[in-house]
Amino acid sequence: MHRLSVLLGIAFMLTGGAAQAAPQILGLVASAQPTELHCRDGVCSARFTSFCLQQGRDAPMLGTAYQPVDGGALQLVLTDGEGRATSVPAGDVAIRSVHNYTIVEIAVPEDRVRALGGVKAALAVAPRATLVPVEAANDPAPHSAAEIARASGSYRAVGETHVDRGGATAEVAGVLMTMINALHARETGDALRDAARDGALAHAILADRPVAASQRETLRERVNLCGTLANNAWYRDGMSACLESYHDSYVSTLTGRYWDAVGTGF
Repeated sequence: MHRLSVLLGIAFMLTGGAAQAAPQILGLVASAQPTELHCRDGVCSARFTSFCLQQGRDAPMLGTAYQPVDGGALQLVLTDGEGRATSVPAGDVAIRSVHNYTIVEIAVPEDRVRALGGVKAALAVAPRATLVPVEAANDPAPHSAAEIARASGSYRAVGETHVDRGGATAEVAGVLMTMINALHARETGDALRDAARDGALAHAILADRPVAASQRETLRERVNLCGTLANNAWYRDGMSACLESYHDSYVSTLTGRYWDAVGTGF
């Protein structure tokens, strides 16, 4: 069974299926290049950086379903067997929160990718992409149309300035997310972790990305630490789980800057 499905089931059991108010609307951070989707168990997926656009609402629980406010914000980039790339609207993707408000997983059925002639698939995120929770039938406090318009409009524009274009902090978060996705593609179930192999992959990604010297050294140290912790079973889900904790701290810093800007009237 897909690991995300198991986690979603656990989250539902822990809450007893109780009705809760809709959580925060999220900003989905755009990337300069499409993010490769990794296919496993009939699903092609990747993780993406997100941030909270609404400080006044609760953070999403594990497995909260989201959908884009603008259906055109996500494009599926398909590469065929001859290396030709085409782009189509992503359509009916499954979006779930996996790390509070800082990370979402986006999945596309593998059979759809293959039906469209794709040997490989990636997902492109448009600037100012915004995600709204899928409304539950018994939601006691759903988002109003005005609330969605404000969060995806003027608030999202502020978020673009302070999060998407958040300077060195945003660059580091982006590098960490690239590492996380690359490692997730190799981490399967209870398979034996190879910290040396995974560390080498993370360092190779770091070497290929333009990052300030001071940030590069910090990232190098954190990759090494995560390798040590994963090798000593501190992170049983692999090295990527450790890197996600660092990613979350950077995104939280960026989100705090956004909240400050919104609180002072932009």
